[in-house]
Amino acid sequence: WIEQEITIEAGKESAVSFDLGKAAAVAFKVTDEKGASIPCKAQFLAIGDTPVVNLGPTDRAHGCRDQYQSEKGDFRVPLPAGKYNIIVTRGPEYSHHAEEITLADGGEVTVEAKLKRLVQTPGWISADYHNHSTPSGDNTCGTDDRLINLAAEHIEFAPTTEHNRLYDWAPHISELGLTAFLK
Repeated sequence: WIEQEITIEAGKESAVSFDLGKAAAVAFKVTDEKGASIPCKAQFLAIGDTPVVNLGPTDRAHGCRDQYQSEKGDFRVPLPAGKYNIIVTRGPEYSHHAEEITLADGGEVTVEAKLKRLVQTPGWISADYHNHSTPSGDNTCGTDDRLINLAAEHIEFAPTTEHNRLYDWAPHISELGLTAFLK
């Protein structure tokens, strides 16, 4: 966080410059037991004197409070330097990965997680039959964010139930590369 007070005079140009340095980040490589990249959720729990992370508003996938939900297992999340307990999940049918890291100023740590399918459900699907996104009018979550969230939580079937309109999520699912994970 950088804050600087400046004075702007009428008819004159003012310039402000900040040296932010190199961002620290955590890179992820999350796969299933066969080595395929999978949608997932990563949570960043601050340890000790490290301030609690706030990656953004509660209604988006790529940076929501202390978590990041991804449509694929290869992603990178910039974070302030500090100590964190990283928890990677993919819904209740999969194992989780927990790892404590120390992230230096300008440094990068790679977290490799293999999430195994623990609950076998042949002939069954994981479904959520009530889903809204921005077109619903009563929701501020973007459609892509909603779909990434569903895939990260291992929801396999999620019909759209937008209010007062017919809406097809299939083009969004395809564009996000989630066709193998979400219908």
